[in-house]
Amino acid sequence: MSPERIAHRNGYRPRPWETRVGEIELLIPRKRQGPAYFPSFLEPRRRSEQAIVAVVLEAYVNGVSTRKVDRLVEQLGIAGMTKDRVSALCRGLDEHVTAFRERPLEGAYPYLWLDAKHVKVRSGAHVRSKALVIAYAVHESGVREVIGLDLGEIESEAFWVEFLRSLRARGLQGVRLAVSDQHEGLKHAIERVLACPWQRCTVHFVRNMHQHCRPSQRGLVSAALRELFQAEDGSQARERMGQVIERLEPTVPKVCRLLEEAEEDLLAFYAFPASHWPKLRSTNPLERVNREIGRRSDVVGIFPNDASVIRLAGALLIEQNDCHEGRPGRLVTSGLPRRISASVTSDSKEAQVQYLGIDWGTRRASWCALDEHGEVSEGTVPADENGLARLALRLGSDVRGCVEMMSGAVWVRDKLASCGWDMCIVDARKVKAVAPLACKTDRVDARVLAELVRRDLAPEVWVPSLEERAIREQLRRRSHLVRLRTSAINRTFGLQTQWGLRMNLTALRKPGSLEQLTEHGVPDVWRRSIAMLLAVIDDLERQLIPLERELRPLARADERVQLLMTIPGVAELLGLTLACEISDVARFPSARKLVGYSGLTPTIKQSGQSSRTGRLSKAGPNTLRWAAVEAAQHAWRPSNPWHHLYSETKRRHGKSNPAKAAVARKVLIASWHVLSLQQPFKPSASSAPAPVPASSSTRLAA
Repeated sequence: MSPERIAHRNGYRPRPWETRVGEIELLIPRKRQGPAYFPSFLEPRRRSEQAIVAVVLEAYVNGVSTRKVDRLVEQLGIAGMTKDRVSALCRGLDEHVTAFRERPLEGAYPYLWLDAKHVKVRSGAHVRSKALVIAYAVHESGVREVIGLDLGEIESEAFWVEFLRSLRARGLQGVRLAVSDQHEGLKHAIERVLACPWQRCTVHFVRNMHQHCRPSQRGLVSAALRELFQAEDGSQARERMGQVIERLEPTVPKVCRLLEEAEEDLLAFYAFPASHWPKLRSTNPLERVNREIGRRSDVVGIFPNDASVIRLAGALLIEQNDCHEGRPGRLVTSGLPRRISASVTSDSKEAQVQYLGIDWGTRRASWCALDEHGEVSEGTVPADENGLARLALRLGSDVRGCVEMMSGAVWVRDKLASCGWDMCIVDARKVKAVAPLACKTDRVDARVLAELVRRDLAPEVWVPSLEERAIREQLRRRSHLVRLRTSAINRTFGLQTQWGLRMNLTALRKPGSLEQLTEHGVPDVWRRSIAMLLAVIDDLERQLIPLERELRPLARADERVQLLMTIPGVAELLGLTLACEISDVARFPSARKLVGYSGLTPTIKQSGQSSRTGRLSKAGPNTLRWAAVEAAQHAWRPSNPWHHLYSETKRRHGKSNPAKAAVARKVLIASWHVLSLQQPFKPSASSAPAPVPASSSTRLAA
């Protein structure tokens, strides 16, 4: 044994440690000799016990239920900690909460937000919903803090008057504006006690208006109301109020009536500095505090009494004031605290947006806007008229933008152009060629389109006039019906070949034709299918007759059609289809450009000295390609000028489709020459057996 060592340990002896928070089992070392060892920390009211109490209280304030706290302390090695003992410990918070609620209010509080949250509290044998009211204010020094907290049976005017008078008694003064949701009792209490202007929460007002209109109208109503709250000043907002009421009166009259009644309460915030408007027009600054309280009260579920509600909410609000809301800011005369000023800066940037890209989808439209410095602002809106209205209200009037070509691109362009925007439609294939992407999403596409507009590189698409689009629609409807009729006719032939028959359509329409099929052994199921197809063909022809009757006079009156009809295989309606699809021939510098536009050119893969031709690109308009192929159907006739090209191509490929495509290219080449020179078609004088390539530049020699 060394001189410093006075004894040796000889095992342990258990000893329970009774504390106010429960019993802890300790192992006390035994000594071989000398007096027994007794730790000094076992003396009553030491810091170890206080630390455990602090853990329990911290867990309670952060939303952990009393039963969960019991399980927590068991893991710390504490036995006998019941939920009742946890609740008894938490009552120690009452002293701090009471001091927080009764502290004096010094100085002026220019802005005051008031709101209530309902919680469930047990009252005897019943569970009642009670109102937990909170007062949140900005001090003249710029500090934001919760200044009041109380619990009431209901949100009556008497309760609000008593609550506001308690704030006045503690020193509340200098209130220039009170912000809250619509509640007549609270509104009258503010008028009686504070005698200051009242601002109705615009967010709650918009939600209330949604209850007075159809779901399909809510986007339009929200966009119109948002226009009122984003004006440059109060006079402009009141001017817009009249315009909005006039615009919405035919569709949502009740919304207009309620809006007119609430005009002064909704626009009260315009009397204060513009930098404060984003926070003064709603109770959003207080909503964050309510959510934190709700997150903890949801864990509790039903509070045992009123004191427990005040205890939990008060402890949380103390922490909010100490850690978050108590940060010093600038004076109210120069602006609200920094977090409020940041949102104002964001709004000012948004007003500078000039270049816009829209990727239009079936349900949602992604958009991206850039200013002249490349700063990005993006989002999504519903792919409908209400979504466009919201986008127009957000970005202002000084906008240049584009949308990719698709079925509704012209409508989108016209709607946004009516707002004063400079909009265009771009070619999706050319955009992909200019800016190929490894990651392709709607959001990325919108950003690429905006960047192309900003750099003035957007590949714009030519769009025909409304009258030409109307004729195109009629012609495309006819071509669709013709395709359906042809498909039905081919189907009848296919059903017959299954039983070794080949009767044309005229023979099938004769009386007794179905009995003739029976004689040839065609079963009943096949006969019914043929009969149904004949009925479909007759119905399609009945629809085609009046449509063609409308289109033929247009074809006879069009000089372009008369020129195109000189091309072999082109009749009146086919010539009208070609003329409308080509439209202004001057937009094609050469016949090759027209053939490439139609999608009848084959794809070419070239690398070094090798070059391989693939399938047709089919990248152009389907109707133009269909019309050219229809005109090529007669190339099998010996009198056709392209009969030799058709025969040779068919012999080389062993099938007719490549031959028809080759002749269809010749039809388009001839169409370009005929329309460009305003001269009728003349066959080539040359009888050379070699076929003329699709890129031939020989005029009128197709």
